[in-house]
Amino acid sequence: MRLFVVGAKGGIGRQVVYRALLNGHRVTAFMRRSEGLPPDPRLTVVTPGRSRWSVKTTSA
Repeated sequence: MRLFVVGAKGGIGRQVVYRALLNGHRVTAFMRRSEGLPPDPRLTVVTPGRSRWSVKTTSA
């Protein structure tokens, strides 16, 4: 399953991301800053940039 999590840096959002990754799901996390989430090839982080959205794919 693919999930899109808004507020992935907050307490609940972070738990949703962690549990989804543990269960083998692909996650796109929308957050202000990209640090703080575990590196995982199934995780894509989207952050607001100066002029465009910044997309970062993490890897193990």
